[in-house]
Amino acid sequence: MASGAIAVFACGVSSPASAQDANTKNYSVKFMAFNIWNLGANSKIWDPAQKQAGNLVYTDAMKQLLRSVAPDVLVLPELNNNGSATFKGTSVADWFAQNTLDVMNSGPRKQDSFVTAQKNPDEGAKGSGSIFSSVAFQNLPGDSVRINPGNGFPTAIVNSVHLNYYDESTNRIRQSKELNIAAAASPIPTVILGDFNAGDISERGLNRKEQQLLVIKAAGGNSFYKKLANEYLALADTAKYRQTIQDAFPGKNIDSLSWAQWGTALETAMKAGKDTGLQDETYPVADNLPVTMNILKKQYQLFQLERNREQFQPSRVGDERATWTSDGEDATNTWASWDRVTIDHIMMSRPFAKWTEIGDTGKSTGNLSGSARLPSGGSLSDHEPVAQDLRWIGPQLENYTDSAGEKTRLVWGSGAYNFAGRNKEFYLTRNNNRNDVYLGQIADADGNPILTGLTLAEKKTLLNCKSTDARFQQAIKDYCIDDHSFIGETLVTDGGTVIVDEDAALGGRQAKLRLAYGGLRVVGQSMHNLDRAVSLEQPSWIDISDAGNSVSVDQGVTGAGSLTKLGDGTLVFASANSYTGGTFVEKGTLKSGVAGGFVNGTNYQVNGGSLDLNNYSLSMSSLSGQGGSIKLGSASLGVNQTINTRYNGNIDGTGNLTKSGDGWLVLNGQNSYSGSTLINGGGLVIGDADHPGAKLTGNVTVGAGSTLGGIGTIGGLTVASGGTIAPGNSIGTLSVAGNVSLGAGSTYRVEIDPAGASDRIAASGSAVIAGANVDVVKVLGNYMPGRRYTILSADGGITGTFGNLSQNMPFVDLGLAYDPRTVYLDIARNKVLFPSVGVTANQRMTAAAVETLGGGNAVYDAVVLQASADEARAAFGRLSGEAHASTKTALVNSSQLL
Repeated sequence: MASGAIAVFACGVSSPASAQDANTKNYSVKFMAFNIWNLGANSKIWDPAQKQAGNLVYTDAMKQLLRSVAPDVLVLPELNNNGSATFKGTSVADWFAQNTLDVMNSGPRKQDSFVTAQKNPDEGAKGSGSIFSSVAFQNLPGDSVRINPGNGFPTAIVNSVHLNYYDESTNRIRQSKELNIAAAASPIPTVILGDFNAGDISERGLNRKEQQLLVIKAAGGNSFYKKLANEYLALADTAKYRQTIQDAFPGKNIDSLSWAQWGTALETAMKAGKDTGLQDETYPVADNLPVTMNILKKQYQLFQLERNREQFQPSRVGDERATWTSDGEDATNTWASWDRVTIDHIMMSRPFAKWTEIGDTGKSTGNLSGSARLPSGGSLSDHEPVAQDLRWIGPQLENYTDSAGEKTRLVWGSGAYNFAGRNKEFYLTRNNNRNDVYLGQIADADGNPILTGLTLAEKKTLLNCKSTDARFQQAIKDYCIDDHSFIGETLVTDGGTVIVDEDAALGGRQAKLRLAYGGLRVVGQSMHNLDRAVSLEQPSWIDISDAGNSVSVDQGVTGAGSLTKLGDGTLVFASANSYTGGTFVEKGTLKSGVAGGFVNGTNYQVNGGSLDLNNYSLSMSSLSGQGGSIKLGSASLGVNQTINTRYNGNIDGTGNLTKSGDGWLVLNGQNSYSGSTLINGGGLVIGDADHPGAKLTGNVTVGAGSTLGGIGTIGGLTVASGGTIAPGNSIGTLSVAGNVSLGAGSTYRVEIDPAGASDRIAASGSAVIAGANVDVVKVLGNYMPGRRYTILSADGGITGTFGNLSQNMPFVDLGLAYDPRTVYLDIARNKVLFPSVGVTANQRMTAAAVETLGGGNAVYDAVVLQASADEARAAFGRLSGEAHASTKTALVNSSQLL
């Protein structure tokens, strides 16, 4: 109670207090408020023996109270009202301050970032500083400070509150509005605590019928009390209370009696045990509605333990549901209109309060009526102290300044509370899901209830922030849906994921989203736009969870990081982007909505879902992936890569594909796009050894310096001059569901093995050969003359012949043979005689001897299969050492030398 002034927030100045980063973060600050009364040196808080000796020293009870709570921030709202009193020439307020600091500093610091407790400076001759803090702070004008905990709890404004104590709430309404305005303008949390002189359920406490008598007796000289008296009598049994008064004044017209006479008559009867008809106040009457808290709850949330929550019935001594009057002073309360009520509160501003919980440190918390008692049974003050350990459980808040002023950055990363324990995920929502507002408290700007048609039971029901009841949607919007415009930017890092269901959760459209090895997940189907700049600073991801949802990124995506698309839904790039780290699609759809939506010259990997070009052409620096699809529409896709990759998914649409660069690209999927495929560099493989069913529907053109291979199926084949067709992966067949054209100057590279297997082009259409070259690559082994290989078949017939056929065996000719639908490769002994390759007399003599052995002889056959003239000469050299060239018999069993 007692009078007080409201603190006004303003810019802070630096204090000497500073803090180092905490070694161990507990994310908590313990707040305590205690109205110590304005009794000066006569306070019950002082030790009588010490006072007799000339010192003001806290009683053991007061010391134990402070030690049991161990507050980090303590406010004493009545401290300044003790400033005018002195003891031994020193202001009693100074005695209070020194004793408080001595006790607070008697224990070890809780956190490395905390400091020696200090008091904020006084303002004015009487003094107004009532905040004691072992958290480093900067002083602010008015009775407020800016704390910098350094332990995971964010930088915050702390305001010691002592609102007006008058019966009527006019001044409190004004003060509450000022508090709301200040908090709404702050980009950091504001904690207000102290003596609000206003209750949660009612403005001045739900009055017991005994307390109502004080109002009735005083109503004659006070218009406000008169209104209250009539409201309390309206609750009563009219016949009973009138009969009670009539019995006290027999024969008189009781309506002509004074209020004092009525009150005295009812009081006398009540003390005699009679039923006067008066009823305890179980819901606030019109002039006892909690208008002050109704206003404050528009911008603040109340922190209280459930056991301390005020009930819809008058408070009783010992129930821990009132802070005034204290249990030890309750019997002395003769203040009309006021009954037991919790008027000392701890509140935090929206939207920050939803990221704060009451922690449990093992120290005293809540309404501390049991801890503020004297051995005699009395209380230390007419108020009970209140304390809460507030733990920050939201993203870390970082404050920075840009041209627009102070801004706040949300950081979800390893520095956040229980980051790993929450699977590194945080649901960023504007809905605070608060539990401190009753339906009967939904109010206008002056705190007057506005919901009509509610039953009494509904008025006593807490607002459900998730309710779908149409009657309460505006209330939910006003009280539950927080304003996130304070967010300057959001940073997600350390493998964390921020979950949202609306874009506004991330702040206004000017608030950037920074992903630095972090991700964003969109849940539900209500969010369709991500309207903010997105910066990819490390590999990061965006997850659109619901398959039925499509989210458009309306501003540019920048940065050196990569983007991975997760979730079954669709992500659409509605703006040109410039991020350079590459794109990965795992699930759902990633779609370009504009030209430049997909970044040219970067790598793309599709492992699932689809990459939808949506008719906008794209040039990749590489393509890879384990599945999914690429949807071209009518767009052209270019893959200009210098590395070798595989893509096992599908490409569809009517557009074209151009492969360039020195690297090889393997396509293993069912590629149904109907446009053309041009290979302008490196190689393209349709179907590796594990994917013989790979398919490419369109026609493939192989340009100069390029190669086509694989064992899948293509729609048609044209090999231009300088281009190479090399079917298979090692040895295999490339199927062509159409025509083949092998141009002059092109090369057909055929691989064969000794067992008779060879590469092959198998076309269902016709084949036109315009003098293309054939390059035969042999697997190691013995190739016997007489072997035939099928290297080209065309169901529609073959026109033309091949040109040059590369030769790399001195004694065997590789020959081509044709029939109307097939081209064969034959192996035959040519007319080159063995001695003709010798360069020495011994080589020629040995070669002549071997020549006479004839085919079927192991030595003869081994020489025939020598891959080159040099190898043949080396063989003759080895054989010449075994026997004289004229000794034919000696050579018969010497094939092992070769």
